[in-house]
Parts: sequence; structure tokens; C-alpha cells
Amino acid sequence: MENDVLQRINDIIRFYKIKSDREFCRLISFNYDTYKAFFKRDSHPNVDFLTRLICTYTQINLDWLLTGKGEMLKQESVPLPDETPPQAVEPENSQQRTIETQARTIETQARIIETLTGK
Repeated sequence: MENDVLQRINDIIRFYKIKSDREFCRLISFNYDTYKAFFKRDSHPNVDFLTRLICTYTQINLDWLLTGKGEMLKQESVPLPDETPPQAVEPENSQQRTIETQARTIETQARIIETLTGK
């Protein structure tokens, strides 16, 4: 596998002892076929995938994921490898929850853009 980002995604899956790629996609609420296409084409994951991954696994260091620099986990939050991975969250009918989720998504996308553009 030539794509280092894809290798780091596999590292995350192994770290959290996720049983399969399909289970990983379910946990981050991402389409399995689209996910597998990244690997078939050896292409970089899209922003939607990266946002879902980072919003689900908030302790993952975005700089490490995109560039390989630094440690896999943010220094302020170091879970044990046997910690149970986050579960898929069923949507709630709460406006506040929607607003909070959208705000986190915007922040994550802004960090991804900054990292990719070097700004």
C-alpha cells in the first residue's frame, strides 16, 4: 500500500481492535463501498470521511493522520488500547445536539483544510 494516510487508517482500526472494515464504517457512519474504493484506487480519503473519523475518534491527532507527524493520539487524551471504541450514535431530535455536531464538523473541516493547505 503506497498511500500513507490509508496505512494510518488501518493503524487506527488495529489500535481500537475493530473487527472489520465494515464495522469501522458503521462506527463512523460512512458508506462501506466508498471506503473500499479509497483502497482500490489507492486514493486519499475525502473530507467527509476524515471528518466522520475525527468526530468519532476525537483523540486521534489530525496532523498524524494526514502527515504522519507526531503521535497517533493527542497528548491530552491517551486511552488504553483495550478501551471500547465509540459506538455509532443514533440521531436525536434535539436542535442543540444538531448544532453542536455541526459546530464540531465545521471545526474539524477547518483543521483539515489548514493542514492540507499548510496555512
